[in-house]
Formats: sequence, structure tokens, C-alpha cells
Amino acid sequence: MDKNEMIVIALQQRIGELTAQYELDKAIIRAEYTEISEDLKNKEEIIKNYSTSMQAKCEEEEKYKKIIEDLEFKNLSLVSLLEQNEIEVDKKSIKKAIK
Repeated sequence: MDKNEMIVIALQQRIGELTAQYELDKAIIRAEYTEISEDLKNKEEIIKNYSTSMQAKCEEEEKYKKIIEDLEFKNLSLVSLLEQNEIEVDKKSIKKAIK
């Protein structure tokens, strides 16, 4: 074997090593990308579920606010009615009537 053939063989071997390392690096990057993508999907699902939960709680809170406002209005109306008719009622009578 002459010197040129030995150089070609050495270069072919080095190219093979570089190619193998490139393929290994590419596989590692693909694995990391897949892992990160799955993690991102899981986090997006968690955020979506939390958002849905918070939306439901906000809607429930609005519902309760309306109920409280309605009760406060009815209470004011009842107090006004009692005052207009000059009716005095003690707390025990009101609690008994509510039951």
C-alpha cells in the first residue's frame, strides 16, 4: 500500500467516525425534542384543565353573587314594607317565620 492509499483509507475511516457521531447526536436531539414536546403537551393539558376549572368557579361565584344580591334586595324590600306599615317584628319572629 502506498502513502496515498493509506491517506484515503484514514480519511474514509474518519468520515465514518464523523458520520456515526453525527447520527448519534441527531438521535439524541430527536429524543430530547420528543421528551420536551411531550412535557409541553402535558403542561398545556394541565393549564387547560385549570383554566376550565377556574372558569367554572367564576361562573359559580357569579351565580352566588346574583343570589346574594337578590336576597339583599328582598331583605330591603321586606324591611321597607315593614317600615311602611309600621310593623315591628323581633328577630325571633323572623327566624320562626323563615323556618
